[in-house]
Amino acid sequence: MSKASPSQALPALPSIQLILEKDRSPHAASGFLSLRRLELRARFEDQAVSEPFVYDMVERRLLDAVVVAPHFRDESGARKVVLRSALRPPVFYRPRDAWPVPERPSLGGLWELPA
Repeated sequence: MSKASPSQALPALPSIQLILEKDRSPHAASGFLSLRRLELRARFEDQAVSEPFVYDMVERRLLDAVVVAPHFRDESGARKVVLRSALRPPVFYRPRDAWPVPERPSLGGLWELPA
């Protein structure tokens, strides 16, 4: 397995911050899943701020996951893996006590395998 050279490093993630305008979640949460409804704005690198938008997310008491790892070999035979950048409000707003591992300040913005 070869190591990636500095020229193959991932580009910086877009610097997008989420601003919580209002939590519109229903008050009564029951069962394994609960709805969290947030009114958010996005602040972009140029400091422009989006119009408010509603983002619904379903929270679970326990975490689970599935992932797809698309990959291929280029003309030289080097293995390439397809990643995408993502801004995930459910991760950004996850309570600290539910973090599976310590997180970076950019929590919610990440390079990921498509899931």
